[in-house]
Amino acid sequence: MLNLPPRPRVLIVDDEPLQRCFAQRVLAAAGWQAEAVAEGAAAVAALDEPAALVLLDLHMAGMDGAATLAAMRAASRNAAVPVIAFTATRLEDVAPLLARGFDDYLAKPCTAAELLACAERWRPRAQGVEADWLQRVFGRAEIDALLARFRDLLVEGLAATASGEAVGLAHRVAGIAGTLGFTTLGRAWLDHSEGRGERFGLRRDTRLAIGAIDRLLGTGA
Repeated sequence: MLNLPPRPRVLIVDDEPLQRCFAQRVLAAAGWQAEAVAEGAAAVAALDEPAALVLLDLHMAGMDGAATLAAMRAASRNAAVPVIAFTATRLEDVAPLLARGFDDYLAKPCTAAELLACAERWRPRAQGVEADWLQRVFGRAEIDALLARFRDLLVEGLAATASGEAVGLAHRVAGIAGTLGFTTLGRAWLDHSEGRGERFGLRRDTRLAIGAIDRLLGTGA
């Protein structure tokens, strides 16, 4: 199992002061290292330090949420950071958000309980990398290389889920995930290959696994 950060860092991006204060106070009280900024450029700069989660307002003056997300994703270190769209529009179709690269959404106004429920879905959790048998078969450098290649495959899978074309990768990801001990992730991808499950849940499990690999490799929040 991997060591988890005691207070995972969440970045709140919203140009409304009351919304920022509300989200920051609620999440900090729940054990997150909650930081807040008021605009997109500041959010991109804040991600020079790794974050476990970003809560991003869609409708901000200047650089809006979609432009901010694109700027975040332009830096390779942020490719796997989960980003939740924080929007006053209640959505019936989430496909456009997925296509833009968002991983989940939370509608405004929301209660403290709704905010916490959304954030807790994305809290980093221990992943069962089967290190014992891997270390008997491979050296440390080989294990790191194996995990890095699997991470690249997961990032490719995320891009495919955004376009709705992930089924072709599903069995490959599911098989490798199971071998490495990422059982929840493997089941999610297998369900996807068979037309079950939903894409937000698949993206959540995939991003959490990427975060676990990054922590194992010493590169993540």
